[in-house]
Amino acid sequence: TSISQTLTRSINTSLTSFITIFILYILGVASIKEFTLTLMAGIVCGCYSSVCISGPVWYWMKRGQEKKRIKEAQAVKEAKKMKKAAKETKRVSGENVTVDSSAPADDSAALAKEEKDGQISSPKKGGSKKSKNKKKKKK
Repeated sequence: TSISQTLTRSINTSLTSFITIFILYILGVASIKEFTLTLMAGIVCGCYSSVCISGPVWYWMKRGQEKKRIKEAQAVKEAKKMKKAAKETKRVSGENVTVDSSAPADDSAALAKEEKDGQISSPKKGGSKKSKNKKKKKK
């Protein structure tokens, strides 16, 4: 409704100005007629611009802003979903670990290498070399 009020106000202003200048054109002398003719042309162009060009341009800009706002809202919703899913995964697994998206998903090869080097105790081997050395020192 505010746009229609603005357009109505613009048309009314242009129309009253045009009528006044048109009366000056009819009653004026030659030099006034030349001046008022250019003023009437300017009022017609200005009215056309404000009614036929600025209204659609404003609508186009508002629609673009609305689309951008909707995309941002969807991105926020998606981020909240991902965070909730990560918390749910941690709760189900019983771990108290932060989720690191940059870490590789499968570390089994690295764990196997560390077990092989004796840095991690393995239930099958009965412990690492370091823990065996500590037991020997205590005896």
